[in-house]
Amino acid sequence: MSGDARCAPGEVSWLATSSADFGTHPFCDPQRPDRAGGASMAAGRMSGLLAGLLEAGSEADDVRTELQRRAAYVGPERRHA
Repeated sequence: MSGDARCAPGEVSWLATSSADFGTHPFCDPQRPDRAGGASMAAGRMSGLLAGLLEAGSEADDVRTELQRRAAYVGPERRHA
């Protein structure tokens, strides 16, 4: 789990890297990404997304597949050309 600046609130990315499987929106204020955020903020958001999936009836064993299915982005965020 990590932050992914490509993600809007509620979106997830399937990073599939050695350091993180998934990412989500990392910023404190979606309209002001310069104001702070990061992996810790994204971890809280991911916890909420996971709780929502489980509350909606997803089985714990199926959550990973569901996150992969919902991924708005696949692969790591590229910051340098």
